[in-house]
Amino acid sequence: MKKRQIIYYLDIDNQDLYLFKHIIEGLGHKIFIYKDGFKMMQDLSKLEINPDILFLGNSMPILNGKELLVVLKNSKKLNDIPVVVISSALPKKLIQHYMNTGVKHIM
Repeated sequence: MKKRQIIYYLDIDNQDLYLFKHIIEGLGHKIFIYKDGFKMMQDLSKLEINPDILFLGNSMPILNGKELLVVLKNSKKLNDIPVVVISSALPKKLIQHYMNTGVKHIM
């Protein structure tokens, strides 16, 4: 049996958030969903144990995926969390930025 994963997901689309949540919970994992990158960052900074993976939407108000990734990678506590960026369209320059910052997967 696979280890239960803790997943954080940031997106602006309610339908995407709840569909993803339904699927992830159906697989037996714990998921926390956010529409606000600042709130997600606050919660991450308070954790004793980091999540296993973060899914970040690129186009977000207040603190978007690109900005949040910079904060994460500059944090000694949070910089090792694997990140997947989710976006419907990204310019090549932004894709290169994400890859240079340590993102392993872009969806």
